[in-house]
Amino acid sequence: MAGLSSRALGRTTLARQHLIEPVPFARAASALDLVTHLVGMQAQHPQSFYTGLFSRMTGFTPDGAAQVGELLTSGELVRMAVMRSTIHLCTPADALAWRTSAQPVFDKEMRQVVRHRALAGVDLAALARRAIELLAPEPLTMAALGAELAQDFPGRPVESLGYAARNSLPVFQAPPRGVWGKAGATRLQLLPGGAPAAGLEERWFGERGPGSLPLGAAADGGEIRDLIRRYLAAFGPASVQDVQRFTGLVRLAEITDQMRDLVRLKGQDTSRELLDIDGAALPDEDTPVPARLLYDYDNVLLSHDDRSRVIDPEVSARWPVVDNGVQHPAILLDGRTAGYWALVRQGRGKPEDPAALVLTPLRKLRTGERPALRAEARRLLAFLAPGAGERTVSFAVGN
Repeated sequence: MAGLSSRALGRTTLARQHLIEPVPFARAASALDLVTHLVGMQAQHPQSFYTGLFSRMTGFTPDGAAQVGELLTSGELVRMAVMRSTIHLCTPADALAWRTSAQPVFDKEMRQVVRHRALAGVDLAALARRAIELLAPEPLTMAALGAELAQDFPGRPVESLGYAARNSLPVFQAPPRGVWGKAGATRLQLLPGGAPAAGLEERWFGERGPGSLPLGAAADGGEIRDLIRRYLAAFGPASVQDVQRFTGLVRLAEITDQMRDLVRLKGQDTSRELLDIDGAALPDEDTPVPARLLYDYDNVLLSHDDRSRVIDPEVSARWPVVDNGVQHPAILLDGRTAGYWALVRQGRGKPEDPAALVLTPLRKLRTGERPALRAEARRLLAFLAPGAGERTVSFAVGN
């Protein structure tokens, strides 16, 4: 077959992400299934991933978001650092498997952060075991955990001790942080929540330290192979370099070269081999894509090494510089980034207070795109700011 164009790759990825044809929301389990299919959702901001669910599900209302929030409260979903050492929303089972596979990423991060050279000579396995004892009774903030650890490791920076514990253990951010409409400090809790320290030690510790027992059990790459297949089902076709960017892991070609069940494809605009799962659909490059408003850390924009399938380089060149890692949520038109949007609230965000959604296109809009974009913005505004107050959708000055 002819090589896949960048446009065709974009259509395929957007289809697998359910950004072309959203899935229906019936109950909380619908969102749980979607999050599982998406290989988790990046959830750096504790609330914005709900917009990601809204853009991928029909009938997803604030009541539905509240049901998803209950999944966090019950522990059926967790927010924790996994892929790329970034916060993702995922199931506890996936979280443990991915966190185990990602331990080399956390180890590398520890080595690269200069301020944690203050931990030179510290027995990280001993530190992690002590952290397990401290976290078993209740969740703790990283600062509080570091302060407690400082009593056992005197003379070491509190911040560094807390960071080391976070990077050495499978811990998630305890609710209410991340629950729809709720706020809360970032408190670390052991995964699985409430498990005795000894039970966690049996799963997590081995001869090589934190994470080594599960990694040893998966020495044949079984867990990573499963992660690669699931990534391709949600983001493919993709190159090995794309998979490595998504996971933060390296040398994955040593694993994919042995995966005979994968399909090998060619791209028109790249010399890299593209991998895919057998039998997966490849939509036509002219498949229509509705106007979509993505959330600030949407993985569809962050999970490839070559991001040209969705990100327009000319638009990217005009993208404003972000501060403190805060991302502008993107406008998607005809399957490509076309600008960004912002929710502007007045007052304290009460239902009777005014709210507006401001759209900032970074390219000239084509025939039909403006009304389609405005309609999608109205839908999202009704979701993010329900109530009787004035609701307006506007285009930034000059647009």
